[in-house]
Amino acid sequence: MKKGLKITVVIILLAVLVFGLLGWNNYSKGKEISDAIQGGADAIELRQKCLDITLKDVSVVPSETSSVYDITFGRGAGDSETNIEKVQFNFFNSVGENSGPISVDETISPLDTYGWTVDTSEGNVITDAVRADYNIFIRDGEGNLAMCPDPYSVSI
Repeated sequence: MKKGLKITVVIILLAVLVFGLLGWNNYSKGKEISDAIQGGADAIELRQKCLDITLKDVSVVPSETSSVYDITFGRGAGDSETNIEKVQFNFFNSVGENSGPISVDETISPLDTYGWTVDTSEGNVITDAVRADYNIFIRDGEGNLAMCPDPYSVSI
């Protein structure tokens, strides 16, 4: 009789162990799925915030110095209340060479217009640029600086 009881206890312990491992494994997978869903929701929220920003009167004009450009950047009326925290430019010449990213850390509120002078010698010197691509950065739902997924471009 004692031998039968020992076997029963061992079987119960093995069953608890198996169900415990399976349950833990499913919990871990559930957490991964939950994290993936949350990451997707955060990306959608960021994209929507970026789409709600209206840019206007964006222009890039060469200055008297060949590697320096004057930039005007404005926000539209009826725009999102989200501030732009940073703008990153990349200047291209006609053969496709680029300056590399050049950042302007400036908070740009709705309805504001800003002007900057950017010298491409901060990166790779680009003279006679024909195009400037730029990305805007805003704060995500957690307050971290995040780049909007869609870049912009302006002809020079």
